[in-house]
Amino acid sequence: MHPILVVSNWKLAEECLANNDKVFLNRFRTLAVEQLGYDSAMFGFSPYGPYWRELRKIVTVNLLSNHKLEQLKYVRIFEGMIFGGTDTTTTTLIWALSLLLNNRHVLKKVLDEFDTTIGKERLVNDSDMENLVYLQAIIKDTMQLYPAAPLFGPREAINNCNISGYHVRAGTRLFVNIHKIHRDPPVWLDPCEFCPEIFLATHKHIDVRG
Repeated sequence: MHPILVVSNWKLAEECLANNDKVFLNRFRTLAVEQLGYDSAMFGFSPYGPYWRELRKIVTVNLLSNHKLEQLKYVRIFEGMIFGGTDTTTTTLIWALSLLLNNRHVLKKVLDEFDTTIGKERLVNDSDMENLVYLQAIIKDTMQLYPAAPLFGPREAINNCNISGYHVRAGTRLFVNIHKIHRDPPVWLDPCEFCPEIFLATHKHIDVRG
């Protein structure tokens, strides 16, 4: 019923979402979005238009400014993992615990980091996250191996465009395969292996926003 473009390569994802971001701005309407997203009123599900642009302005200024993100980037993840948070952070917590229990040497390293950085006399504070470097690496590696959602939020092309030599017509629905991109061997060394150390070396400059 609808033409579909599935992207499983980071370069093509960049071409769609960065170089052609104005083409793939639209979110298409579905029955699920209408029922669960307050008739597409939520920012993540709203179709492109004046309402979406106003919401984007509010979110960008009040929630996603560099200052706000710097304050919240580790606090939100850590609080979400420890206290449950949303379904996506709960999923991340489950995978992180599973990986730690099956990789005791990693578990020992992060416990040693806690003992060295914080000690055993008090609980973790938000301000401690900056110094828990190995824990940050564990969170990043968990999110690389098991992204909370295997597919990026679907988009729809507003206009015709060209993606890597292919003609993509208006109305084509775009699905970005995050799970595949996160396991791309040319990008990730041993992409299916749990190895937080990669985020202390070759990928140490990658933050929670990518």
